[in-house]
This record gives sequence, structure tokens and C-alpha cells, in this order.
Amino acid sequence: MSFTFRGGIHPPTTKGLTSGKPIVLAPPPAKVHLLLLQHAGALLEPLVKAGERVLLGQKVGDS
Repeated sequence: MSFTFRGGIHPPTTKGLTSGKPIVLAPPPAKVHLLLLQHAGALLEPLVKAGERVLLGQKVGDS
């Protein structure tokens, strides 16, 4: 079900805080928690063990 708002939503803007700053890539975090079960999806089989070091982009689960 989709709702629309007449005229859209216009929250207050604070663009002045960042308008002159460049966009930069954030470094990958040291630790990430991944859920292998979503509310409506199939359970993923883990391909790595808990606590195992993984590489950026490495596949960690498969259905």
C-alpha cells in the first residue's frame, strides 16, 4: 500500500553544514554483524565460521 503526501515532505534543511565539504569514502569497519535470517526470506547457510576473518566482498552465506 502506497501513500502520497500532497506537496511532498519538506523537512528543515541544514545543507549549510556540509555544502562546501567534499564527498569521501568511509573506510570499511573493523567488525560487522550480519543476520543470515530475514523475516520473510529463506535461511542462509553460513559459508564462514563465527569470528572468522573475511575479506571485503567475500561471500559469507548461501541459500
